[in-house]
Amino acid sequence: MGKTATTNLLGLNFCKQISPLITSDAIGFPKPNHYHLTAVSTFNFAMDHPQFKDILNSGVVICDSKPIFLTLKILKNSVEMIRGTDFMRCVLKSDPGLRNHFFIGSNSEKLFKLCEFISTNYPNVRIAGTFSPPFTDHENIINLILQNQELKTADIVWVGLGSPKQDYVAAEISKKLNVSAIGIGAAFDFLTGYAREAPRIFRLSGFEWFYRLIIEPKRLWRRYLFGNLKFIRLAFRAFMQSFR
Repeated sequence: MGKTATTNLLGLNFCKQISPLITSDAIGFPKPNHYHLTAVSTFNFAMDHPQFKDILNSGVVICDSKPIFLTLKILKNSVEMIRGTDFMRCVLKSDPGLRNHFFIGSNSEKLFKLCEFISTNYPNVRIAGTFSPPFTDHENIINLILQNQELKTADIVWVGLGSPKQDYVAAEISKKLNVSAIGIGAAFDFLTGYAREAPRIFRLSGFEWFYRLIIEPKRLWRRYLFGNLKFIRLAFRAFMQSFR
């Protein structure tokens, strides 16, 4: 697979075609890379932190957001969109057992259930190991991860620590260990049943965020209220720039 074609939204380069990535040999070929499933919260953070934006742009930025998808479409810069959970399902399903997968998450019990789920539903997938780091900043997490011996046998590393932490971790371990690393968001929670996936109508309409807000209002109200308003301002800025 050659260089990934991208389209730009306020300096962040989104991968235009996701489908070529979802094959048994695409991730990590011709060389390992880091991949970032990017929703509105990650996009907003990147707009405030240029260094973080550069980290994302040095890898592959995948649209995991209906508002971002629609904004780019209005600007005539269409991209393919996929939810993080669906992306993970597709990659696991397409792997006939050619690669070792390693999973980094915030909860050891959740990682155990994730491995059970994968072994049951994707029996060809080879699991190299798991790691649940303590709650700390991404720099300490990276140092701890690099000491894990099982990780050295991995070809693909899935990082489910929440953004932006998981994106820092994925980029750094991809570079230092020469593996493909994927910041995957809440996919571990959905696959293991720790969180309920939104009904199909919410996912297709772009209101999955609203469903999650109803389910977890105390945890998510601030993220979605302020985050969505901020994205609307950023989208308006992008529209104005395109007119000029």
